[in-house]
Amino acid sequence: MGLDWTCNLVGRRPSYRDAVEALFALAYALKFAVKKGSPAIDYGVMPLEGLWWADDMSGFTTGDRSAWKWTMIIMQPDFITPDMVDETTADVLKKKNPIALPLVRFGATSTKQTRRTGRPSSDNR
Repeated sequence: MGLDWTCNLVGRRPSYRDAVEALFALAYALKFAVKKGSPAIDYGVMPLEGLWWADDMSGFTTGDRSAWKWTMIIMQPDFITPDMVDETTADVLKKKNPIALPLVRFGATSTKQTRRTGRPSSDNR
């Protein structure tokens, strides 16, 4: 699950802090909902990952943060479903109501992280 933002909105809400708060609130709520559910599965919340870019990459060398864009992501286990996210989001809204929670998306993202295991082989298909 992730949240996208543009830094040219600095000073407006939601801020970067709001985004991170919303992602972790939902990630931990999902973890504990699954742990209490059936089957009870205990898993670790994945670390926060960030992708930063700008339409003009010179903004990074000049320090022009107003041009920066970012996506923050916390990967979820494969057994987390959209329905689980919807139910847990409603619970988090009632309990904490993080300002950026409505901006959190779940599902396909613009990037994919993969890990290959095993030996490389021409007959691996």
